Amino acid sequence: MIRLRVFPFFTVAGKMYEHVVSGIDITTEKMNESQIQLALEASNVGLWQLDLGTQQFLATEHWKQVYGLSPDAPVTFERFLSMIHPDDRERFEAVNTRAHADPTISYDVQFRIIQPDGSVRWVISRLQYLVDVPNQSGLMIGSALDITEVKKAQEQVVEILEGRNHC
Repeated sequence: MIRLRVFPFFTVAGKMYEHVVSGIDITTEKMNESQIQLALEASNVGLWQLDLGTQQFLATEHWKQVYGLSPDAPVTFERFLSMIHPDDRERFEAVNTRAHADPTISYDVQFRIIQPDGSVRWVISRLQYLVDVPNQSGLMIGSALDITEVKKAQEQVVEILEGRNHC
């Protein structure tokens, strides 16, 4: 794939007398976009971002799926926060505060969410602030992966090990 750009040159009178065509091979760029999309689909990771200036919250369809929302459901950052289990909100806020204080590092946090149907799921989320100048608006970006089955397996292992200790 080639991206072409045409640069016209004009006389003082405004008549085009020449143009230069420039081409850049974007095959790798397009392939990388496809590979990223494939990796996201295969890993079941949902992505979100919050514009800190406008408070506009964007989320991928898979993020909405993890949270039990329909693909066309409108989502705000406040709704996202309200879906975090009350017992886990303080932990999320602590990580959010650390990430805001040091935007050079991304932070992982595990927490439960309550889906609209009332079911509880475990999520691991990675978040990071992207700012050009400290204390200026920028973006907060994040990912979400449903780890409910992993948590259930961990609980089963603990139960088995505790059962052995009582024998």
